[in-house]
Amino acid sequence: MPYPLVEREWRRLLARLRQQGVQRTCADVVQLIEGGPYPLALTIRLVEFLLERRHYGAAGAIIKAVDESGAAHPLFDKLHSSWLWSIGEQRAAVAFALKSAKHWHKSYLAHHVGTLYRCMADRQKSDYYRKKSDYYWGHAHSLAQQEEADKPKKGGNKRGCR
Repeated sequence: MPYPLVEREWRRLLARLRQQGVQRTCADVVQLIEGGPYPLALTIRLVEFLLERRHYGAAGAIIKAVDESGAAHPLFDKLHSSWLWSIGEQRAAVAFALKSAKHWHKSYLAHHVGTLYRCMADRQKSDYYRKKSDYYWGHAHSLAQQEEADKPKKGGNKRGCR
């Protein structure tokens, strides 16, 4: 990881999870978020870690604290909609993901919306949701191409001089 301080704090957070447990550690992190600026990179990584291990209540508490703090990031929005899906709020997850994709215009968010629609299509055997998932996957592809075109060329001279 290119940021050693963030990596060190992440290792400290993992040690705290092992020693104090999920609920107590997450309560401490919520207090840190509410008390002032807390690194969003650590919060995103922690929520992702908790969702992978199916600690939905703890992840939800952190998500709510970050929302109340006013911090915003497209990756966090993706995790928020994944959390909503995981707790059984499929329609809310899709609605939140759509709102986020329209706000941020990021390819991975549009792809996430398509994936959520595909999951709904597979559950309900619905061609409507399958068509919507194909549409959003195509939209994600076009956004990805646009993002690549907008990236500055690596290794090039930034001033245009030789």
